[in-house]
Amino acid sequence: MSRIYSAGQYESGYRPTALGNWGAQAKSVDKTGSAAAGAKSGGVGKTAEGRTVPIVNERGHIVAGGKKPKSAFLTAPVQQSPPRWPQPNPTIKGTAAATMGFKGIQTDYLPSSTVPLKTVEGIPGCKEGVNYAGGPH
Repeated sequence: MSRIYSAGQYESGYRPTALGNWGAQAKSVDKTGSAAAGAKSGGVGKTAEGRTVPIVNERGHIVAGGKKPKSAFLTAPVQQSPPRWPQPNPTIKGTAAATMGFKGIQTDYLPSSTVPLKTVEGIPGCKEGVNYAGGPH
């Protein structure tokens, strides 16, 4: 079964006259710009100074004398950035090395400098020990 849409409800939106994608313009349109149009109507009209220089040809290739105003390879000027990592804390003395492997199992195949851990031995008033390899807790 087919459906009938009366009054062109469905197809009227797809006609070339509705889409506006066909034929020449009905009348000539002056394309001098909005600044010149303002001068015609009595407003303060200023035209742009200079001229437009094409940098591409009809096929979209850059012409020999044209320069691109911006480029993907143009980088921002180098600025001095703040240091990324904080300075070492002088109150924390040395580091402990991890000697435990998976799930806290003691290992002897890890070098002593594999994973440095911070200790809290030198901090006054701290009652914690951090030596996870069997030291005080």
